[in-house]
Amino acid sequence: MPTRRRVKRWHWRAMVSTPKACSPVPEIAESESGLSYGESIMRPALNVTQLSYGGAGPQRNAIDVEASAGFDIRLTPGIAPQRARELVEAHVRREGYMLVDAPPTPEQRRANARLARLEFGDLGYASAASDLSNPAVRHIIEISRAASNGEVRIVPLIGGSLPIAPIGEVLQTPFVIVPIVNADNNQHSPNENIRMREFRRGIEFYAALLAEGGNGW
Repeated sequence: MPTRRRVKRWHWRAMVSTPKACSPVPEIAESESGLSYGESIMRPALNVTQLSYGGAGPQRNAIDVEASAGFDIRLTPGIAPQRARELVEAHVRREGYMLVDAPPTPEQRRANARLARLEFGDLGYASAASDLSNPAVRHIIEISRAASNGEVRIVPLIGGSLPIAPIGEVLQTPFVIVPIVNADNNQHSPNENIRMREFRRGIEFYAALLAEGGNGW
């Protein structure tokens, strides 16, 4: 897995220069990596998003023959989707499981105490980030600071993908993501929201970006 030494220096400079008071405060006691929230965002993550065993509804007195888990992998620059898949498969094998590519047969079940089948979707893509020293990126940062009285937090990576990487590959141009929502907006969850204050300020903010973004560089 990537370490701090393998992350581009301009990424870490941006994170170190970010005021601590502006850092988001996640509603968890600590990150699994043991690092700060900002540092953890710089690392890849495997998120278990679903566990299934025994069906839904009331508890029943039966032992099913299999259990399933759904997961997604959040990549960071430098790790290709295929490489992430290889790492997951290698980890499962190290845990003592034999990997099969179809529902196991009775013969395989009798011969192996631990069987696992991994199914990967075809929608994965690489992570991407823009160089903060790029003139176009610097220009957008300057406009953002002017439009918000300097209240801009610059982070090298965020949790979402949008997906930016495929777009950047086609257009061969840097990109900047400019979110305006409140930090507790429950994104992709029940009661996803945006406060009216952020909504009104966001309109003014985007107006400044549209008016000045193509000028001066």
